[in-house]
Amino acid sequence: MADLTRRGMFKTAGVAVAAIGVSSVPGPVRGLFSGPAARPRSPDVPWNNDPESPIGPPNWDTIGFPECGLGTSQSPVDIRTDQLAKYPGGPLLLNYEKSEAAVVNTGHYVEVPIPPGADDSLDIDGDLFRLLQYHFHAPSEHAVNGHLAGLEAHFVHKNIDGSTAVIGVFFNIGSDPNHLLDTILLSAPETAHEKVIIGKASPADLFQNLSGVRTTPTGAIQVESFYSYDGSLTTPDCSQGLRWSVLVGAGQVSQPAVTRFHQLIERFPYYNGYPNNNRPVQPLNGRIISARNGP
Repeated sequence: MADLTRRGMFKTAGVAVAAIGVSSVPGPVRGLFSGPAARPRSPDVPWNNDPESPIGPPNWDTIGFPECGLGTSQSPVDIRTDQLAKYPGGPLLLNYEKSEAAVVNTGHYVEVPIPPGADDSLDIDGDLFRLLQYHFHAPSEHAVNGHLAGLEAHFVHKNIDGSTAVIGVFFNIGSDPNHLLDTILLSAPETAHEKVIIGKASPADLFQNLSGVRTTPTGAIQVESFYSYDGSLTTPDCSQGLRWSVLVGAGQVSQPAVTRFHQLIERFPYYNGYPNNNRPVQPLNGRIISARNGP
């Protein structure tokens, strides 16, 4: 798999996948976590996603994030569909509602934080996680059989024990783009740490028209088919202890929205014109990827 470069910043692969990351939990969870957003990192250490930069992914471990280099269960990975075990669990249940959507340029990605009081949750075999924020990477971070999608959305959750669950959805450039996704990317502020309000929106709208996903009679989103593996955060500090799952099925995003997103990334602090914010795939180091084929 080749990473996108400045000369090929808009090359995309026709991969129809979505990704879900979940941290391992030692027992059943009976409540929801309501603390601050996840994705810890040192605000004093500059970093970017350019593999050729001295502060890019190959050097994250030497600039203050040692787990990025020492960890043996790092994400993202390349999922090989001919090397899978059987996943033993049930489907994933998402309960998301409409709330005010503020689009933030964080300087590393475009993010939509979930406002206080919103009751957005993820149920994984009885373990409950609360949605804190969702954000985007272009091109995708995970690969399937060596191929990248045009964009990957990550939905970051935490439970009462402090474990993290990250749901990702991949989008290919196409003629039937997701309206909410296009609105977010085309409305995102150009300056780091600024935000714009786009009105009320439900994160559930980003799961429309995905194969292996259905809406239950109660309005919950049920994810039936996905891959699963143990991994890490894909940004510094690269904390491990997450279990990732990857759905078969992808949404669509317009070319103008993806083009603008790459233009925003070029202007992120310390990116120096580099147009991508995805981490290269990491070695499996003997990890097993499993698959659930529901219902």
